[in-house]
Amino acid sequence: MTRWLAAGLVGCLASAVAMLLQNVLRDTWQIRSLPERVMEWLLLFVPLDLFERGLEQLGANAKEVALTGTVAGMAVALAAIGALVLAAG
Repeated sequence: MTRWLAAGLVGCLASAVAMLLQNVLRDTWQIRSLPERVMEWLLLFVPLDLFERGLEQLGANAKEVALTGTVAGMAVALAAIGALVLAAG
């Protein structure tokens, strides 16, 4: 159990560092970050009526909400992958 806890903490730390570095690169060179690209790719799989309903409900904040969800999902995925790799190693 201690091994999984340590792996989880290191995975979360590595995820936080990766997301911070990504934001620094985005702010420095004004390039689109990976969550922005993933969000655009995921929109290909959203049905048009669901997309329109989301725009109606969220209005101008729809893109911000989608990006926040993508960033959170990506951070959790990176932390989980890091923890699994460290615990297995």
